[in-house]
Amino acid sequence: MLTLADELMLLAIDECGDVASSASLRLDHGIAGAHLLELALADRVRIENGVVVVMDHAPTGDEPVDGVLRALGAATTPRSAERWVGELAGEVRGPVLAALHERGILDERKSRVLGLIPRTRHVESDPRPEREVRERLHEAVAGPGEADARTVALASLVLATDLLFEVFPAKDERALAKSRLADLSSGQVLRDALGDANEALVTTLGMAVATSAAASVASTGAAVVIAGL
Repeated sequence: MLTLADELMLLAIDECGDVASSASLRLDHGIAGAHLLELALADRVRIENGVVVVMDHAPTGDEPVDGVLRALGAATTPRSAERWVGELAGEVRGPVLAALHERGILDERKSRVLGLIPRTRHVESDPRPEREVRERLHEAVAGPGEADARTVALASLVLATDLLFEVFPAKDERALAKSRLADLSSGQVLRDALGDANEALVTTLGMAVATSAAASVASTGAAVVIAGL
């Protein structure tokens, strides 16, 4: 089974094997948030008094996720979700890509731009996983049924990482999708799907991804507009 971080990565990679430009500024922060959400759904962590607390150190079986769990467990001082997202963001993309390559879902292609600048693309060798993720999100938006916990969590990450256009490219569909995904990512729908404790974590992580990404961009002197979640 794909993790939330795996699913987010597949949604962010375009047909050429590059990360979609709209998501490039937030993707690493989104992956960090996805790992924390994965651990919350697996009952490994929760938020207490504003900080992330490890409740169970048992591995989940997914190495990128378990690497984050070990980092959380080794921390000597408590940290907020926002701080964890910022600290983990620089280290999470590589392990997720490596796992997708190992599973045969992505294929690494190396080349040089103008014969000089190295370029690595991650082209899908098995399109089925991404197709199934997209179908699940589209069903959550257009279908009559209630979305499950993982789809609700993924919806919050799609909004937080600014991937709405990539998932819903049709203009007439996008406005409805944004409204519906926002509904899934907040309020009673979120509590029903994830429970009160994880609802708080999803809400906190959505803001943490946006805030940490903005701070990262500001520190390099770049300008960015953060869309409201």
